[in-house]
Amino acid sequence: HACIDTASKISTNDWKGKKVVLFSVSGAFTPTCHTNHLPPYLAKHAEFKAKGLDVIAVVAANDLFVMNGWARFEGCKDKILALSDTYAKWSESLGLSVDLTERGLGLRTARYAMIIDDLVVKYNEVREGCWMRKAIGRSLKQKTQD
Repeated sequence: HACIDTASKISTNDWKGKKVVLFSVSGAFTPTCHTNHLPPYLAKHAEFKAKGLDVIAVVAANDLFVMNGWARFEGCKDKILALSDTYAKWSESLGLSVDLTERGLGLRTARYAMIIDDLVVKYNEVREGCWMRKAIGRSLKQKTQD
């Protein structure tokens, strides 16, 4: 179940033996991420699953309650796992954070997408700006066919 009411920690080790698409947005409910980045992944859920993906997850530097609310609002239940990277600590440890303090957002997850196969990152792409959705969508489609 993608929506939770209490904190439930997961580890990337939970993805051992699984093929995962993990993508990040700078914030749930932010105009660009909310309207342009999440919806294409929801729309392509069945296509990704048909290609053998076990998990599709989105991560953002929001608390678990915001991520839970966003997942419920967007209908992510059982389709996309909404993960909270509070203060962008996990993304920062991977070098995948961005400082958006000048926009009033503080440290956030960068916009990235990766394919993880049995705990090995097979593909990682980081994008800036609102054109991420189309570029990463095309790239992921190509890479999941490999």
